[in-house]
Amino acid sequence: MSDSPAADRLVELIPAIMERWDERVRAEVSAAADSDEIILRDSLAPMLQVMAKVLAEQTDPRTAARDLGLMTVHGKERASQVAYSMGAMILECHILQETVLEFLEPEQHLETRDRGVIIQYFNELVRVAAGEFSGVQQTLQNYAHGLVKVDRAKDEFLAMLGHELRNPLGAISTALFVLREGSASRAAQDGALAVATRQALHMKRMLDDLLDLARINEGTISLQLSPVDLGTEVQLAVDAAQTTFDLRKHTVSLSLPQERISVMADQVRLGQCLANLFANAAKYTNVGGRIEVFLEREGEIGVVRVRDNGIGIPAHLLASIFDVFQQAPRTLDRAEGGMGIGLTIVRRLIERHGGWVEATSQGTGKGSEFVVRLPALEAVPDAAAPQLTRAGGVRVLVVEDSVDAAEMMASALELLGHHVVVAHDGPAALAAVVLGCPDIALVDIGLPGMNGYDLAAQLRASGWCPSSMKLMAVTGYAADPQALAAAGFDGHMIKPLDFQKLEEALARRSGDRSSPAGTALMEPPGSPSVADPPPGDE
Repeated sequence: MSDSPAADRLVELIPAIMERWDERVRAEVSAAADSDEIILRDSLAPMLQVMAKVLAEQTDPRTAARDLGLMTVHGKERASQVAYSMGAMILECHILQETVLEFLEPEQHLETRDRGVIIQYFNELVRVAAGEFSGVQQTLQNYAHGLVKVDRAKDEFLAMLGHELRNPLGAISTALFVLREGSASRAAQDGALAVATRQALHMKRMLDDLLDLARINEGTISLQLSPVDLGTEVQLAVDAAQTTFDLRKHTVSLSLPQERISVMADQVRLGQCLANLFANAAKYTNVGGRIEVFLEREGEIGVVRVRDNGIGIPAHLLASIFDVFQQAPRTLDRAEGGMGIGLTIVRRLIERHGGWVEATSQGTGKGSEFVVRLPALEAVPDAAAPQLTRAGGVRVLVVEDSVDAAEMMASALELLGHHVVVAHDGPAALAAVVLGCPDIALVDIGLPGMNGYDLAAQLRASGWCPSSMKLMAVTGYAADPQALAAAGFDGHMIKPLDFQKLEEALARRSGDRSSPAGTALMEPPGSPSVADPPPGDE
C-alpha cells in the first residue's frame, strides 16, 4: 500500500482499464476495428504501473514517461502498420487517458494534482510516440522514394542497353552484307571484316562487364592474387588506352615514381579497373583535353590518380557516382556510348582487393579526379614472365547445342592446328568418346536433355577414357565451382570464349599429354588459391 489511494486503485484496475480501452479503440478507431491485437499487453500494463508509481512517489510525470521507452516501441509499431495514421495513434492514447480518468474519478474524487499528473504523463507519452511514428514514416517514405529512383534508373539502363547493343549489331550486320556481296572489292571486304571483328570485341566487353557485375553482386567472382608491380600495370593500361586518347586528341601525361610499388592483386582485374578509369576520363573530356595520371606511395598505400579537365561531375552526383544504375547526364544523346556500370565495377573490384576508390570534382565543367588506393607490399622480387607454348595436335571434343556456335568454334580450333570433333547433345558426345577419347572436351553446360553436369559425371564414371582427359565447362553465366568439381570438370570458361586464354590452356594440355600427372588445365573449381570469401560474407 502507498500513501496515494489513486495509485493503489489504479494498480487494481489495470486489467479492467485495458479491457475497456480495447473495446473503445475497436469502436472508435477505424484502423483497429479488424485487428487481432490492439492492446499491447507487454507494454500497456507496465505503462499504467509506472503512472501509478508517479502518483505514489510524486515524481516528474514527464521524465517518467520519457524514461519508460515503451511508447517508443509503440510509435514504431503503429507506424509500420499501413492502416494507422498519426491521428489514429494519438486518438488511441487520448482514449486511454479518458479511460483511466473514467475509472478513477468516480471512486477517488481525484485531487487536482493527481489529475494534472495523469494528463502530463499522457501528453508526454503522446509526444514520444508521435516523434517515433513520424521518424519511421519518414524513413519508409525515403526508402520508397529510393526504390522508385532505382526502378526508374533500371528502366533507363535497360533502354540504353538495347541501344548500345543495337549499334554494334547494326555494324556487324552491314559488314556481313558487304562480305556476302561478291562484287565488293578485296579492300572493302577486308574493311568489313575489320569492322565486324572490332564491333564483336566491343559487344564482348559490354557483356563481360554485365557478367562481372552480376558475379560481383552475387559474391561469386574469384581473384587470383599475386604480387603485381603497380607501375607496370598503370603503364600497360595507359598504353592500351592510347588509341582512344589519340582519337579524341587528348594530351596525356604519366608520372611514375622511381621506386617500385607492388600490391597484392589479380593482374587481370586490376588492369580492368585501370582501363575503365582511363576510358571514363577519355570519354568525358572534351576533344583536345588534358588527362594526367600519377602513381605515388603514401605510407603503406599505393595511390593511382587519374585527373582530367573534362566536363566534371555535379556536386549532387558525387556521392552516388559509383552506384549501379547511377550516371551523370553528361551527354543527352549518349554519343559517347557505354553502359554506365564501369565505375561500379571499379569500386567493387578495388574493394575486393582491400582498397578503396573515390571521386572528386569542383563541379560541372571543372574536370574530375579519380583516386585508387591499394595496400602496398614491402618488396616483391621480379617474377619471370611466363612463356607461351604453341599448342599442336590436341584432340578436342566440342559439345555445343548451337550449330552455328559449334561450327565456328571448330573452325577456329582447326585453324590453330587442333583435331576437332563436334557433338550437339549429351548422347552424341558419349558416342563420340566411344569412338576415340579426346585430350580435352569443351562442354556447354546448358545442353538439351542431358545437361553438361550430367554428361561430365557420366564420362568420368564410365571409365571409357583415362583420367588425364580434361573436361572444361563452357557457360554463359556464373558457374558454381563446387558443382563443377563434383561433376568432374577440371575448370570452366565463360562465353564468348577468349581464344588467347583457350590457346594457352590447350598449349599446356599439349605439353602435359606425356606426363602421368599433368597440370591443371585452368583454374580448378574450388581451388584454395582463389582469394574469394563465401557468398554472403561480404
